[in-house]
Formats: sequence, structure tokens, C-alpha cells
Amino acid sequence: GIQVTGAGYDSSWTGFNIVSQNSVPLSMGTGLDQLESRYDSGFSRPSRQAGTLRDFQAAVPYEASLWKHFHALRPLKVCVGTSVKMARKLLQTLFESLPCELVDVPLNIRVRNLFDSDDSDARRVQDAIAKQRASLGFLIDDDGQKCSLFNERGEIIAAETMSTVLAEMLLKEHTQETVYLPKQILDSLPARLLHLEKSSLPSGETMAEMSAGMRKHRSVFGSDGAGRYWFRESFPACDAVLTLAKVLQRLSQSDAACSQVFPSSEH
Repeated sequence: GIQVTGAGYDSSWTGFNIVSQNSVPLSMGTGLDQLESRYDSGFSRPSRQAGTLRDFQAAVPYEASLWKHFHALRPLKVCVGTSVKMARKLLQTLFESLPCELVDVPLNIRVRNLFDSDDSDARRVQDAIAKQRASLGFLIDDDGQKCSLFNERGEIIAAETMSTVLAEMLLKEHTQETVYLPKQILDSLPARLLHLEKSSLPSGETMAEMSAGMRKHRSVFGSDGAGRYWFRESFPACDAVLTLAKVLQRLSQSDAACSQVFPSSEH
């Protein structure tokens, strides 16, 4: 499977995210370099006869798979900024039947820093939170995977905090399972969460390593510590929309504000 995306680059660039059989991402050192080598060595046209072609509405089963995650939610106003049109349309459809209110913050394709308060797109989400008096904000990068969370004060939540809170929630639901976290998060777990170490494994650095590690250990959650969060679906899934669903689930477990559930380093 191939996703055409220029995530992490200006709009004049085009790139590809490639996954192999069983939805395993290709990264350098784990499949992508082999593909590059084959391309560089040249190729011939084996046949003039075209292969078969079939349309497949991938959005239908994808949307259906998300409904189970968007349930039992408390009324929350959510500002979501993204340039990904498919994600914006999907969220608008999902939120139509939820007690939550979606505030759409359209963005352009560009290089951005999701964890920098001075980034222009981060400021757009922060301004929307203040104007709408929203419960939280969410910023989704151009690949539809990397994301960042903002509390009701517009403060950006560190990826380490997001990883720890989501890992704790999922381990409470799956007490005999493991989570896949970066070493820097494992080394900095607060005293109240030291029990996570018994269920945690150090995660890989590339998308391919994350996918392979979660499959090997059957982990329910994974994080690369940089804004990508993985969940065990029918295969390890890194998806910002799914991450938002998990954040809303966690916030719906109490009446606490986002800043209390996901504490910011700014306070």
C-alpha cells in the first residue's frame, strides 16, 4: 500500500509512505533500502498486458472500525487543526452523532513543529481554543499520524506526558499486556507510575521497528516519544484520529479538565 504525502516538507515536495504485506511499514534498514536498490538497478518491461484493476472504498471499513472507540464520551468542545482533508471530513462525520462539539481549524500543507508554541499552526489552534472556550485542542500533521494535544489553556502537552497517561489507561484495561515506550520515558517515569516498568518495553526508532516490536510483544500501546502513538487493532495502527479517540476516552473517565488529566510542563 502507498500513501502519497509530503509530510514534513513544503507543499512543493511529494513523498510516499509505503507499507508491505500485513500492513508493515517500510523504513530504511527494514525494506525501504531494498526497494531503493531495486529501483536504482533498473528494470525492464516484462509484458505489454496490463494487470487487473479493482476499486475499493477503503474509507467505509476504516470509518466503521473507529466507531467502537468514539463511545461513552462526555460533552467536550474540541478544536482540531489539520491540512488532511480526509481526516477533517471523517471527524465531521464522527462528531455528528457524539455529545462532543468539533471546531474545525483548517490548515495548509507546510513544515511545522507540533510541539512549538511559536509555530504558526500551533498558534491557530491556541487562538481557536481561547475564542471557542474549548475543552482541548488537537493538531494533526500532514501524514495523518503525528499529532499534539493542547489543554483548555492552550498549553501544549509534552509527548512524554501523553505517552505515560495513555499507557497507564490502556494497562488498566489490559492488565496482563505490555506497552512499548521510548527509553527516555521509561527512565523518567514518576514514582506513582513505576509499576508501568514491569509491563513496559523500550520501543524502536523507525516506524518499521515500532510495528515489528509491537507485533512481537503483542503490546496494546506504543509511542516513539515524538508525537506518534500506536494502538493494537487488527495490526499495530499509528493514527492521529484514533489517538484523539483515546484522549477523549481518558477525559471522559472523570469530570477533570484536560490540564488536570494531562499536566503541562508549563505549570
